[in-house]
Amino acid sequence: MSYKAIQTALSKVSESGVIQGALRGKHGHQPTIDPQIKQSVIDFINSIPKIESHYSRAQTKRQYISSEKSLADIYRDYKQLREKDGLAIATSSTFNRILNTEFNTSFFITKKDQCDLCERYKNSDSEEKRNLSQEYEQHQNEKVLARTEKDNDKSRADGTIVAVYDLQAVLQIPKGQISLFFYKSRINCLNFTIRNLRAKEAMCYFWDETEGKRGPIEIGSCILDYVKAQVDQNPNKEIEIIFYSDNCGGPQKNKFLLSAYAYAVNKLKVKSITHKLKVTTSIVSLRNKLIDTCSRVQSIYQSNIKR
Repeated sequence: MSYKAIQTALSKVSESGVIQGALRGKHGHQPTIDPQIKQSVIDFINSIPKIESHYSRAQTKRQYISSEKSLADIYRDYKQLREKDGLAIATSSTFNRILNTEFNTSFFITKKDQCDLCERYKNSDSEEKRNLSQEYEQHQNEKVLARTEKDNDKSRADGTIVAVYDLQAVLQIPKGQISLFFYKSRINCLNFTIRNLRAKEAMCYFWDETEGKRGPIEIGSCILDYVKAQVDQNPNKEIEIIFYSDNCGGPQKNKFLLSAYAYAVNKLKVKSITHKLKVTTSIVSLRNKLIDTCSRVQSIYQSNIKR
């Protein structure tokens, strides 16, 4: 340590023997953002339509911007809008900082369900994999048993209806990458799909946010309508139905869905309804076949309206 550093430190000692704290960056003359420019960024970000989380909306208030455009695209649109009106423009770094610090917002990326244990094992190092090996092996055995159970249900010869259902991620309409669509107020739509695994037939229930939400009442209404349709298709016998679904507590484990099942068994020509909840990713591929088909159709529609 040089003598000058010691001398500087001693010069900052007060009469009580306390050394004055560092004053770097505390001069008070840092550049500031013009309040009007900052407000223009906030107003622009607020004008972008957003959606809630599909999987964890009960645990987070984070909202999502459609991934049809990147952050650079959005800033470019902001810049063009301000230039058109002859107004001052925030820099891209300022725009990004305001978006990241003053909004609980990120870009929405549609993804399939992932098994927590499988992903944790896949991304672990050698030591962690050894610690997880027993649990992981048991997990793999459970997946085999679950798939065997599903295959046995599909191969039943007694006419039992075996179906899998799921709710697709929120769809925003209209959809497109041009600014005319992207910054317009869009309506959130929901698509609930039920697929008969044996007959390889599917039904889609589609509604928008003005007609209903995505809670157990809406899900139960769709399932009850599906059961009634199956009863109408089999007027000469009592039907048996086996449903497969994910293990989401909100839509699947509630009194409303149980009431719908009880009503169907007591009031309709339904002998029994069995609901099997997944404990692994074993039914994800079955469910996603229909969801992926819907997404591909949506992508085709989107590609036809690109500029």
